[in-house]
Amino acid sequence: MQDTTGFRAGYVQLIADAVIFAAGFLLFPVPVVLWSLLGAVVLNLVIAFNHRRDRYIAPEPHPASAARVSARCASQPRSAPAASRARLSPI
Repeated sequence: MQDTTGFRAGYVQLIADAVIFAAGFLLFPVPVVLWSLLGAVVLNLVIAFNHRRDRYIAPEPHPASAARVSARCASQPRSAPAASRARLSPI
């Protein structure tokens, strides 16, 4: 979503959190929601301080390893389509 629309994922998370806390203020005692809010702030600060953007970018595969993976996948038989597997599921 972030790549296609340009709307940052952090804003989506912020909106979702605001909706959840608004519902919390309606359903639970205020001190309980405030403790939860404090916990959410502390957790997000820990994540923000430890975040490194370069850690989450997948490196380009080496051409030789990409060729081996392609050859291995081509030699394995294909499985049944998902719809067929779903019918055979015991659950």
